[in-house]
Amino acid sequence: MAGLQIDESNRRPPLRLWPGVAIAVVQFLVWWVLPRVVPGTTVGYVSVLGGVLCGLLVVVWWLFLSRAAGYERWGALVVAVVALLVTSRLVHESIATLGQGMLFIFYAIPMLSFAFVAWAVVTRNLSDGVRRVAMVATLLVASGGWALVKTGGISSTGTDFSWRWAATAE
Repeated sequence: MAGLQIDESNRRPPLRLWPGVAIAVVQFLVWWVLPRVVPGTTVGYVSVLGGVLCGLLVVVWWLFLSRAAGYERWGALVVAVVALLVTSRLVHESIATLGQGMLFIFYAIPMLSFAFVAWAVVTRNLSDGVRRVAMVATLLVASGGWALVKTGGISSTGTDFSWRWAATAE
């Protein structure tokens, strides 16, 4: 319409999503597919460490390559760290103590980063306010969900997770 003008001066470039999606795909392959295709203890270690490494690469992507607004980039990092710290106090004792206390971190970082990339893709066309609320909710749910589970231990086939309130094997 001739009389209708749109102010494009405040528009940010769209988020650069492809690096985050590529990292998430690699993370999925390393963290979920590889241990099921090539079972074994060594592959389990590679899988866990690969998942954490990909999670840290998601942080690098978001902070430096995503084209998100500065306060959104750093705010996401702050919310994620706070969510992980609070959740680490709420997890079941079996998760808090397993793996010399590192099980939660080794499993939560990949889950959190994968959920974060999914959030970025799903909300890319929403308004900034809705995206930010959804971001906080995604980070809180992805981290806080760990407070709902417990583990019976780690075996050669993986970690035995169950609901926190489920009866134990004893």
